[in-house]
Amino acid sequence: MIWKQLNYRIIIPVFLLSIISIVSVYSALTYTSSSLGNLAVKQGIWYIVGWILVIFLMKYKNEYLYQRTWYLYIIGNILLLLLLFFADPINNSKCWFVIPGIGSFQPSEFMKIFLMLTLATMIHNFRNDYETPTWKQELFFLIKTFIIVLIPSILTFLQPDTGCVIMYLVIYASMIFVSGIRIRWFVLAGSLLGIAVGACLWLYFYKESTFIHLFGSSLYYRLERVFKWQRDLDCN
Repeated sequence: MIWKQLNYRIIIPVFLLSIISIVSVYSALTYTSSSLGNLAVKQGIWYIVGWILVIFLMKYKNEYLYQRTWYLYIIGNILLLLLLFFADPINNSKCWFVIPGIGSFQPSEFMKIFLMLTLATMIHNFRNDYETPTWKQELFFLIKTFIIVLIPSILTFLQPDTGCVIMYLVIYASMIFVSGIRIRWFVLAGSLLGIAVGACLWLYFYKESTFIHLFGSSLYYRLERVFKWQRDLDCN
């Protein structure tokens, strides 16, 4: 029954592109370090894993994931926490688990999907519970969803991986925006965010020691790299 559900106009091109990518990686092996192993084989393994997941979802449907959203969310946070204790630093960041002979994977990438599922479930339940929610009900809902995003954001920030934290917040803002929440909450959040960012930048530019004392040297040097890169562009 699964094979009858397949859209071969999509499956066949994707399969051919997979083969082409493996061949392309294989042809480039002569230019890569032997310490990286056979990247073509690793690429093929991940494609097989991906196809298995596709077949699994086709059999059990999306509802299977929605019913287990909280388990996925908890597993994602546990993986992010384990990174901080057991992952080997790569470029001074603990962002990857290394699987010997296969490669590495980044839990924060999976956390993006888990967050989408979790927020979608919370939004769906909120809309079912409150057809016309009051401002207090909306505020409580926003606080709950923000906490859900805040937990993995903190764990990811400690790795450190600021880029993924920004993506978490973009996912959160986008999903809340399309959820039908009153626009005044976005105006309020935007105003508070603008004040907070302005205050941080003022401390960064004019009170460096205070900034480092409050936020730590890690955030300071991240901003330093951003603004140094911008200054270099202006000079060029």
